[in-house]
Amino acid sequence: MANKIIDNRKLTGGILTLPGFNTNSWYQRNVDGSFTVNGAWNGSENIFNWILTKTTNSKYTKSGVVKIASTKKSLTVRFDTGFPDNNYFLFFNSNSNSTIYWSTKYTNRFVMNSSYSLGDEITWFAIHKTIISSSGFNKSRDIYAGTRVMSGIDTTDKIDDTGHIWQSLDITNDANSNNTQWYKSELIIAPNYALDGVQVPPAYTPLVDSSGKVIVDSAGNAEYNYSIILSSNENINRYYVEKGADRVKIGGSYPVNCNIDYLMVKTGVDWWNLI
Repeated sequence: MANKIIDNRKLTGGILTLPGFNTNSWYQRNVDGSFTVNGAWNGSENIFNWILTKTTNSKYTKSGVVKIASTKKSLTVRFDTGFPDNNYFLFFNSNSNSTIYWSTKYTNRFVMNSSYSLGDEITWFAIHKTIISSSGFNKSRDIYAGTRVMSGIDTTDKIDDTGHIWQSLDITNDANSNNTQWYKSELIIAPNYALDGVQVPPAYTPLVDSSGKVIVDSAGNAEYNYSIILSSNENINRYYVEKGADRVKIGGSYPVNCNIDYLMVKTGVDWWNLI
């Protein structure tokens, strides 16, 4: 018997997540309306980034939550109204321990695939490039989105001032940002006008606790007041490694040729009201 969509109506509210480790992440919707975020490897999940979503269907943003009946590894989501073109960025998550990736973007729909079962609930969000480049919300450093096209692997060893080979990209070095090739499965994304059409680069601030002390991740790097969400058109894990005030270092489980869509959202705001 063929798999069947039993409810493709948009439910109220969803969640997108990204781990700070090379693993999958997925969510559980609890009976009290809260979400639980899970990682594939118990004890190795590190810090998760997450944002809540709200059902939208405007000219430049669309989002929803889809329920499906049984195990599926591929799904086509159709928009109520289409985008002007297929130059949009796409993000999703589900309640299944699997890697989800998109294969094709059309003006009125997109196709997502999964390494395993998609689960029975999928949160998705799509935002068009036009609103990123022309809207004012990026000037207030609240929301950024874009794509980075990866075309191979940088096999040239990067050497520091002491003669040691870098095992990880230096996030403070501007030359390491927005490269078109992976370096040891890493990429640094720094939103800018040339690639993203944004007039003002972001400058987020470090998160602090109640005593004013800067919050750090497990590697001792400062956590900044934004969430980063990633997607890809290839079956790879996506995760973040380190954040900076105006850029983020991300990782992939395999350094394959692919497109990486990114979304940066300032914490503490009802961000969908800004769109």
